[in-house]
Amino acid sequence: MKALSRFNSGSSIVLLCLILSCSNDIDIYIDHTPTPLVFCQVDPSDSFCIVTLSKSFQTLSDARKVFSNGEDLLVDNAEIVLEAWGAGYKLWETGFKLVEPTSLTSTSNVISRSVYRSIKTLCLPDPTSYHPPQAGIYDNLRLIITSPEFEQIIYSKVPIPDVPRSRHPYTPIPLNLYGGEHSYFVFLLEDERIRHAEFMCDFYYQEYTDQWVDYKAQLFLKLNIPVRDTLYIRIFEEQFFNKLVQKIGNNPDVASRLFKYMDFTFLISDVYFHDYYQIYDGLDDNDHSFYSNINNGLGLFSVKKKTIVPNFIFDHMTFDSLCHGRLTKHLRFRDW
Repeated sequence: MKALSRFNSGSSIVLLCLILSCSNDIDIYIDHTPTPLVFCQVDPSDSFCIVTLSKSFQTLSDARKVFSNGEDLLVDNAEIVLEAWGAGYKLWETGFKLVEPTSLTSTSNVISRSVYRSIKTLCLPDPTSYHPPQAGIYDNLRLIITSPEFEQIIYSKVPIPDVPRSRHPYTPIPLNLYGGEHSYFVFLLEDERIRHAEFMCDFYYQEYTDQWVDYKAQLFLKLNIPVRDTLYIRIFEEQFFNKLVQKIGNNPDVASRLFKYMDFTFLISDVYFHDYYQIYDGLDDNDHSFYSNINNGLGLFSVKKKTIVPNFIFDHMTFDSLCHGRLTKHLRFRDW
């Protein structure tokens, strides 16, 4: 897992099958009691929430050989509840339904997980924004999982950090990647529970082959930003255009492209994801370091939030570089 925004899509899960020995005498489980593996990251602004659930065993032989198809790792009979609490009271909850069992295989490992989706639409107002008084203020989330597969209740509780505020710019501006007041963003992080931050751009454009087709290129501009009360984020032309080239590629069938607009997103998360990211980023499959904030299980439960600054275009100088500059002219963006 490389970035906060990458668990937007359905959430990866780290398979922690502990290999205690390489003995060839026994190739069955030491203990048939499974350990639950959980991954869930909640964004209160999303319309639904995903929980991935799996299990691992301790084995005397290579777990990759024991679980050649991964079916023994699925958990399709779980009862899952997400609760929102505020001022010591439970204010909202939703159950989950099984979406589909998912098996991923590679030459080095087998990862299988059951995917659950929240039944109710998330309706968690942000404590920093206006909301009707009767809605209450949610200050923590609780995830509770039970299954005949596991002897104990699996649970976790996490606080909900405040959403960061955009200080500059207040409104969309023509972005200039060559410097000046139109080349940077400033965000205020007034909640000490924020420990992880990232910055990305959704670049919207059209391609023409035999007709015009809409596309979006998602660019991860800043990852694992050191968190401070005030974050200044400067965007440089070479960094931006190189990421754009990598994302779009060079399809010779495309006759021309048209730039439309950009949305910039500032993503934050809590100490739980921060610690999880710090441990797992760059680790090989066989590394034995792990992190978990799941009681009676392993994995991650955390909260993420985002501030979106929408509808940006380029100023004349930067737009000219997009269309005719040395880094991007082969992408054939039209200058009209």
